Amino acid sequence: MKKRLSLLAPFFLSLILLTSCSEKRILDEVGLIQIVAYDITDDEKIKGIFVVPNYRPDNEIIVEKYEAVANTSKGIRRKISAMTEKPIVAGQLRVALYSEELAKKGLISIVDTLYRDPSIGNRMNLAIVKGDMKELIMTDYSDRESVAAYIQNLIRHNIDKETLPTQSLHLFLYRYYSDGQDPFMPIIQKNESHIEVTDIAIFNEDKFGMSIPLKKGFMFKLLLEGYKSGKYELILNGSEEEKEYAVIENLNSSTTYFMEKKDGTIKFKINVKMKGQINEYSGKLNMEMKKTLKKIEKQLAEEIEEESIALIKSFQEEKVDPIGFGKKYRSKTYNWDSKKFYDEIYPKIKFDVKVNVQIIETGIVE
Repeated sequence: MKKRLSLLAPFFLSLILLTSCSEKRILDEVGLIQIVAYDITDDEKIKGIFVVPNYRPDNEIIVEKYEAVANTSKGIRRKISAMTEKPIVAGQLRVALYSEELAKKGLISIVDTLYRDPSIGNRMNLAIVKGDMKELIMTDYSDRESVAAYIQNLIRHNIDKETLPTQSLHLFLYRYYSDGQDPFMPIIQKNESHIEVTDIAIFNEDKFGMSIPLKKGFMFKLLLEGYKSGKYELILNGSEEEKEYAVIENLNSSTTYFMEKKDGTIKFKINVKMKGQINEYSGKLNMEMKKTLKKIEKQLAEEIEEESIALIKSFQEEKVDPIGFGKKYRSKTYNWDSKKFYDEIYPKIKFDVKVNVQIIETGIVE
């Protein structure tokens, strides 16, 4: 057996070398699109920017950016293909960006075209750009990876560790095509030498309807999918001059919904359970005392209840439903009518949010 393996070793080595050479030839022969970005022109056409790294024989990578204007995203791709020295493919597409103006007109035709390209992964991220999109893409962000990797890592970090709910190409379309829920995506902006996630865009079907600041993303994510390792900064009761802050980390939460229909009134009862620990505190309270922890638990619960209700009401007022109350209602009724629900029923639904907070330990840094 050992002899057989030793005889086969050169074969496997040559196979590995051939594979790596083949991959290098593929990189040499095609242009791999990493970013697509779309805006709308004054005459209602679509302007597109493609970011394509060019792998040179001397191992130098030159990032090239192409622009074109057409009536459709496919038309833009055809025009840009005519500008490049190699065929362009979307197998490494990391992120698709859209201007606020284009998003207000509707995105489904452009987003759906991406989904129908079998070479594009479903986990690719989408975002709206606030401000000058071309400047955001064209800027050289020193000491950082490529702008494509930078934006994708920024979005995924905010999903994994911060207050941005899970989002991708697949999830945007799933929520859009789900009867009873609206999609959303992050809003990013160039801020001097860096890019940041500033807000969350909530869509009415495929049109940009409203936005909420990323800070409110905590409540949105809590209601939509919950946390496995979240954090929240609580301002404790006190005078304006002597505010005290407590940072609750490693938050783990679960949210359940119950629909109640009584005397023609529909109410959703939302129960939230949260566990976490206080890792930072700026005041003088004794965090080892149960009485103090109970006080903080109570204040945190009341704050989340109040802000969650306010967020849901803002969604009702703007006639958007990113949490999916329509889906929850549809699962409990036999005579679902989407138009009737959002025109007549959704604006009148009552909500009752109850939050149970348990601080399981403290590891305080003063």
